[in-house]
Amino acid sequence: MNKLNIALKSVNKIGLFAIALVAFAAMAFTPAKSNSVAQKYGYDQANNQWVLIEGKTMDNSGNPAPGTYRCDASSETCSGLFSTPPTSGSSIPDSGTTLDGDFSLN
Repeated sequence: MNKLNIALKSVNKIGLFAIALVAFAAMAFTPAKSNSVAQKYGYDQANNQWVLIEGKTMDNSGNPAPGTYRCDASSETCSGLFSTPPTSGSSIPDSGTTLDGDFSLN
């Protein structure tokens, strides 16, 4: 009976060790989650660059509020979302996130 208790105790330790090893391996080989959130940029055609407009609202009224932007009717790209910040004016926004128009800050 004593040998049986010793055998059961060692099996439990080995089982716990195996479970811990599997859990560690699963965490070690799982890629880190990306917390990046796409940010909104407006395309400044005059300077050929993207301008961060995250948190600003579009105001195409005749008397726009300060700190807003506008997108006047045009076939050009006014704004778009980028998962990673654009590095140049030729950077392309995330697929399906663009809004047509001529961009300008109010």
